[in-house]
Amino acid sequence: MHMPLQSGNTKVLREMKRGYTKEWFLDRAARLRAMCPEVSISTDIIVAFPGETDEEFEDTMDVLEKVRFEQSFSFKYSPSPDDQGSGIYQSNPRRRRKALVQPAYKAAITRFLDEIVAAQKRQNFSTYISRSFAQTAASPAGALITSSFKSQVAKNC
Repeated sequence: MHMPLQSGNTKVLREMKRGYTKEWFLDRAARLRAMCPEVSISTDIIVAFPGETDEEFEDTMDVLEKVRFEQSFSFKYSPSPDDQGSGIYQSNPRRRRKALVQPAYKAAITRFLDEIVAAQKRQNFSTYISRSFAQTAASPAGALITSSFKSQVAKNC
């Protein structure tokens, strides 16, 4: 499901002439995940919109953190003739746009990838332990596995 966020800040969304708020977007994403937990959600992000402050940009990062998009398409703002928001402010310098985007996205992507790897490790370890218990329990030595050992392993999976 593609849900174009554009910005996570309600003020910036209003200046972009979008018809929704940060809260509305978060509510819709939460409803979608509740109705269909296995849904993959993608989004579009425009960064360094003219006049966007660091705090407003952090609102966008907050939405990324809360929604946990499976894919995002990020674009640096560039004015176009049909752009409703162009001309409101002077555009942010290119260097500032790059400085805003790179570290924050790298950090968000790193956290997301770390979570995926940790989940895969837990799943693989849990599967391995389950198979090992099944094989061991079927053997004569299976009686030696105590319930405390099983619960200790289960707690760590």
